[in-house]
Amino acid sequence: MPMFARAGFRETALIFFAGAGFFLAFPNPFIQLPPAALFMPASILLLSLEASSNTRALFRSFLCMFLGSSASLYWIAIPMHNFAGIPWVVGASCVMLLGAYYGLYGLLFSLSLRFFTRRLALYPALLAGAATWGALELFRGHFLTGFPWLSLSAAFAGWPVLAQGAALFGMYGLSALYAFIALLAALFFLSPQAAQQNASGTDPAIFAGAIAAHSLLSAAEKTRRLLLPALALLACLAGYGAYRLNVPWEQQGRIFLAALAQGNINQEQKWTPENRSYILRRYLALSRLALDMVKDKYAREADLLLWPETAMPFVYEFNPQPAASIRDFVSANAVPLLFGVIGTDADMRGTGAAPVHRSSYNRILLLDQHAGRAGHYDKEHLVPFGEYVPPGLHVPFASDFLQGTGFSPGVNATALMLPPRKPAAYSRDSRDVYAGEAADGLALGPLICYEVIFPELAQKRVEQNAAILVSVSNDAWFELSSAPLQHLQQAAMRCIEQGRYMLRGTNTGISASIDPAGRIVNPGPLFEPWVQAEAVRALEGKTLYHRGYAWINGALWFMPCVLFLKALRRKTP
Repeated sequence: MPMFARAGFRETALIFFAGAGFFLAFPNPFIQLPPAALFMPASILLLSLEASSNTRALFRSFLCMFLGSSASLYWIAIPMHNFAGIPWVVGASCVMLLGAYYGLYGLLFSLSLRFFTRRLALYPALLAGAATWGALELFRGHFLTGFPWLSLSAAFAGWPVLAQGAALFGMYGLSALYAFIALLAALFFLSPQAAQQNASGTDPAIFAGAIAAHSLLSAAEKTRRLLLPALALLACLAGYGAYRLNVPWEQQGRIFLAALAQGNINQEQKWTPENRSYILRRYLALSRLALDMVKDKYAREADLLLWPETAMPFVYEFNPQPAASIRDFVSANAVPLLFGVIGTDADMRGTGAAPVHRSSYNRILLLDQHAGRAGHYDKEHLVPFGEYVPPGLHVPFASDFLQGTGFSPGVNATALMLPPRKPAAYSRDSRDVYAGEAADGLALGPLICYEVIFPELAQKRVEQNAAILVSVSNDAWFELSSAPLQHLQQAAMRCIEQGRYMLRGTNTGISASIDPAGRIVNPGPLFEPWVQAEAVRALEGKTLYHRGYAWINGALWFMPCVLFLKALRRKTP
């Protein structure tokens, strides 16, 4: 009985550390400690090896991921209660349902560890387990439209020095590497009794036999074999991170000046037709301040004015009066404008006839400095239940989020090209040597809101020669929760992966610019009107991750499969 009690306490402690560590690793209302994310794979390994049965191991591993992800995604219940009127208890149940979905990945990870550690040698087994973690994240990023939020490596965006490995391996590959570090370190704390019990009569050449011998080693020997390799890998990542953080990004490429306007429009007011004039007046007033700020700070005109997602919540083409006001402002200031609107491919049948709608799109529209239409981008990866209802899954509260507009995904998505501008005789300081020519022929890589969490979309934009990434969003749904900062740090991971600056304009925050090392520059406040003058650089170089994108993602699938086939040759001990 005392032994059982001790085992029960240890299991409970491991589950607690895994769940609490995962919560604290990502932005939360208290304190962000990114390395605490490593408790999750480490705890699952210990629970998997020390459990007396598969059922016990899998259930406790499920609990680890369920608790950690549910706590980190608590903010999902906020819009369900505040905008759809759903009781808190129902909203919390939906959060826990999503947490249970994440828990399945913890279960699958535990199952893979139970399999590999009984058939492979020590380091191949750990390598297979770590690659499986990365492969599961990659799968989760695509399955059922994908939801790659809470990736293990994304936690380290809060400490950029430890996130730079994403430029080499991408978010999923870096997650696999951090999982390997966590698994190595976890073995140092493996219970000797559990190791010997599970490895009884086992071939010492494979993992189980090796950990039986490991349990008899001195602390110094275990440190040499396990902790030191883990710390060496971590030091390599930190060293590369320190190197990359010291790259003078601000001296590379052509300078590009942007004026950002954050309108802070209440979500309940935004979609009311009578508020359109008020919304337009606010953005025009903020834009004047932002453009003046650029002139005062950099002694020349802005290359772009950026408004957030659906800043103008109407179809631009079918609202001539506000559209004319926007064009007049753009022409008067001779500045290109990129802004969010409702898009449509409707027909106009006859003079004065009402439009016949086909589809609606979440669109960002680019006007050149003469107010001519220079292109648009329609969001291609929509939010289920937030922008459309999946077929056969109609639920009553979805219409409250759709705000009367169900969107269709965009097609033929491409980067947006800023048209050439005539050279101007602006004053130049010592570094702004490209004044007046910064925007000529420049491609912008658009990502609307939720799209910024998907590595493949940023990859596609850079393949389309985007020199700067541009993200527009509206996180007003989530109020003063952790969601806006979690979202912002996801955007930072895309900058690291692709080696690009990003301009990020939001309705209620957090607007900012992000450099290619994932450092968030001049972040704005939450739920306040705000303007900023941002200087970024148009870059052309490609990261190792970008060049090896297909190979790196392929390796995450290939490595576990090869090791799985190798493991099948061995009989279970």
